[in-house]
Amino acid sequence: LLGALLLVKLFIRKIKKFPAPRWDAINPADKKTARTSIVTALAGLTGALLLFCIRKYLDIEKIRFGSRLVLEDDIEEGCQQMLLPNMILQPIFENAIKHGVNESTDAVTISTRCFVENGELRIFIGNNFTPGNLSRKGKGIGLENIRKRLMLIFKRHDLLNIVKYRDIFEVQITIPQHP
Repeated sequence: LLGALLLVKLFIRKIKKFPAPRWDAINPADKKTARTSIVTALAGLTGALLLFCIRKYLDIEKIRFGSRLVLEDDIEEGCQQMLLPNMILQPIFENAIKHGVNESTDAVTISTRCFVENGELRIFIGNNFTPGNLSRKGKGIGLENIRKRLMLIFKRHDLLNIVKYRDIFEVQITIPQHP
């Protein structure tokens, strides 16, 4: 919740600096321009800003869970200026806490790897789990909602992948930088 509030606060600051998009000026017949305008409005925060907010959220969770939560980041410098749609990453980290750390008595490492590949932002968020203790609480609705949002924004089905191997659960996201 705190992470979401930080994002709202930063988004409000950003809105005050820039004029609101003129939706009435978009010609619906010009699909490329309309989609570009919508993507620009939705993807208005940089990777640096979003990752900063998420790190603040994880720092609070670190206080809560202590040594049971280990954080590893591998963020390439090129990711800092890339744009991301709002509220795409937050639910993934919340899931890692809810289904990873909450469900385990052992230490859980949440790793974040971010890099640029072929002009697209790639973000891999993973956590270890005890294979016999897989959470049965969730039905994947949060991840499916992220998949649908990415599809609506970028018109691609291949932007979110879920990988489970051995004792690692990883969400792999690709964010195109040009709609």
